[in-house]
Amino acid sequence: MADNPFSSEPCSQSSDSEIKKMSDRFENQNVSNREMEQLLAVVNLQIREARELIDRAMNILRTNQDFDNMLEQEYYQPQPRAIRRDRQG
Repeated sequence: MADNPFSSEPCSQSSDSEIKKMSDRFENQNVSNREMEQLLAVVNLQIREARELIDRAMNILRTNQDFDNMLEQEYYQPQPRAIRRDRQG
């Protein structure tokens, strides 16, 4: 799997062409049970890799949200104002 969770390159380089080739054969009904099993295995692998990428992206978003919340609590909360007393003298 690619190091960059947002890489546009497919995780399994050859699986896209394999899927295309096998799905073309399936549409022509020239596919065996073995070939269908192989196609399903490739599709399942891509689904698993996609789920992993989604999980990584969600963890990044959660981390960013947690950091934003921490900053907001730390720096953006209004501070209590000092009570101003009128000097009468």
